[in-house]
Amino acid sequence: MTNYESKLRRFRPRPLYERLNADLSLADETFDSSCVLKGASGESSLSWPSPMFLRQGVDSSCSEQMAALLGRLRRELGVSTYRSHDDSSTPDSRSLAAGIEIVPVYVNEYFQPATFHHAEQIEVQFFQGISDPNSHASASQARLTKTHWIPRMPRDISSIEQLSRRVDMLRQSSDQQGVLVGAAIAACSIYDDVRYIIDAGFDYVTLLTHITGELLTSQSLELHPVDSAISTATRAIQDSGRKGFSLLVTTPPARPSQAIDWFSAGVRAIGIDAMLQQFRPANTSQSGDSFGGFMGGYGRPSASRFEWIYDATEDFIEGLISECRFVGLDSLQQLDAS
Repeated sequence: MTNYESKLRRFRPRPLYERLNADLSLADETFDSSCVLKGASGESSLSWPSPMFLRQGVDSSCSEQMAALLGRLRRELGVSTYRSHDDSSTPDSRSLAAGIEIVPVYVNEYFQPATFHHAEQIEVQFFQGISDPNSHASASQARLTKTHWIPRMPRDISSIEQLSRRVDMLRQSSDQQGVLVGAAIAACSIYDDVRYIIDAGFDYVTLLTHITGELLTSQSLELHPVDSAISTATRAIQDSGRKGFSLLVTTPPARPSQAIDWFSAGVRAIGIDAMLQQFRPANTSQSGDSFGGFMGGYGRPSASRFEWIYDATEDFIEGLISECRFVGLDSLQQLDAS
């Protein structure tokens, strides 16, 4: 029995007689793998082409080569990624088929409105930011301890009302009408934390159930069992009465069928950083700086040393779509539990 058995709505594969006339030649081309995040007001929403994201740039360093690779993942595979904290460049124009560039801001840092001028999605990180001068010395090692992920709050925020005003300020700093503002919190006191985030007026919450270091290392940290986190968070959302509030988790599924279970339970999108770690070629170095020899002169010119990341992501998406088609799903929207 899973933690989702208590939910009234469970996805069941379609019976054979409903799938006999399916045009398999067009199945993958017509499959809708998008997900929708809704605003707190109910008037705004944001569509992601693919229900998955990478936290590179906010939890790990992001070189120019990695930034180029993340751009390809957004444009060609519809995967959403985070803008590097040090990236002050103007974002590229985005098509509806491209993933979202999420703009992170640490809750304990003074933010400049110009940073979010064209942002479609802003996410407040409820942990110690890298802009904190005390965090530079051992940032990499600190990420692999739970102490680093203890929630931080600035001194000028001591109530839900004050945090709500901060959310409104972030929303107003963007010129996008449908801008969404979310929160990323360490998965611990999940029920109370999710209720707090909802009451403060956020549009969604990302539960940091699994922390991943650099993609080129095998370092990771589990903050909370993901099944338990999903069950508790969805109960908190239901008890709050908020319609359309979205839940994201950073633990990748072990297999595509598990992703379907999570989507049917109410998860909108999943982080795949830890999944990519598992596919890191065995002959690569632990350091991204010494990774240049991989593939030699046979890789593609654009970010070729990170090409395995692109390939692993594409394979995962294809596996998820194949699993959906196998059980008779025409769209991931059919798993919308809200």
